[in-house]
Amino acid sequence: MAKELPLAALLGAGATYGGDLRFEGRVRIDGHFTGSIHTTDVLEVGSGGRVEGILDVATLLVAGTVSGKVRVGRTLLVEGTGTLLGEVVAANLEVEPGARIDAHLRIGPLEAKGPPTPARGGGAGVRRPARSLDGSSSDRGEVVGRGPAGAEADGPGAGTPDEGARRRVREGEGL
Repeated sequence: MAKELPLAALLGAGATYGGDLRFEGRVRIDGHFTGSIHTTDVLEVGSGGRVEGILDVATLLVAGTVSGKVRVGRTLLVEGTGTLLGEVVAANLEVEPGARIDAHLRIGPLEAKGPPTPARGGGAGVRRPARSLDGSSSDRGEVVGRGPAGAEADGPGAGTPDEGARRRVREGEGL
């Protein structure tokens, strides 16, 4: 089991910052950030945090609000208090009950780096690379998460939080 990355920086509640942020390790934002963020490690947005702009990160934990163009190379976890808005491309997505997503999503293996592009369709569920709903292997994966008005999506584990997900993401294991 990998160790949790040490906190490299914290933008505290009440703080506002704008610009281009590049870092290694784990950074937590509890204040308001506007601009671009790039890392090959972990960005956490606390429940009071708000991030607006362009994000290109390996792992993203959202308990606050993230809006803009978002690219996540490994895992995107939207916690029950989190809100995700904009255009999102991520290799893997985990959504806890209560989370709000109003975004164009493309979930699955990432193509060559470039700006996030809107997904076609925009159904209520999100896809996790794994297996299709009938259990066979597929590039489409399984539907997880919650649909509009709290409706549960279909598929194994849909709408059920994985208590260990946050720990595994922070420890660099993914989901």
